[in-house]
Amino acid sequence: NPVDAIWDDRPQPPLGSVSIQPLNLAGTLARDKLATIAEAAAKAGAAAVVLSDPSSVAWSFNIRGEDLPSTPHPLSRAIIPAKGRPRLFIDKRKTGIEAEAYLTQLADLEPPSAFDDALVSLGKTGATVMVDPSVAPHAISMLIRQSGGTVHSAPDPARLPRACKNEAEIAGSASNSA
Repeated sequence: NPVDAIWDDRPQPPLGSVSIQPLNLAGTLARDKLATIAEAAAKAGAAAVVLSDPSSVAWSFNIRGEDLPSTPHPLSRAIIPAKGRPRLFIDKRKTGIEAEAYLTQLADLEPPSAFDDALVSLGKTGATVMVDPSVAPHAISMLIRQSGGTVHSAPDPARLPRACKNEAEIAGSASNSA
């Protein structure tokens, strides 16, 4: 990004704490959501899905965060493979012991700085990677393609399921608005 070269007083990324969304509010276990996303990748013929929207990451992993005052989603990204273990790119300083223990059961936790290298590694294998061009920065697709991979442009597989609220999510939002 050319702006990075001249933005010398850029603020540090926020480090709001991450909490676990309880099952009685989420309605579905994170491991089941992640399995559904992995299935979507496999059905599309992709080796993995990139979740670049923090809302999708928060929903998929049943986590909430305090990075921004207007949204309860931690700034993070994820790569969900069709087969294998998900990778969650999040600053561990946000997680605390409980959230980190929870998340390490679901995924490999990596620093945000490792995300670009992970995309390049995927590309070098010649993998097809699902990316939603309506929410993902163009740089994500560019890194995958420049490294030898193929980008399968498709809607974020968490977007529609997170919009279709289950009974627990509806009940939780009703009790939080009172």
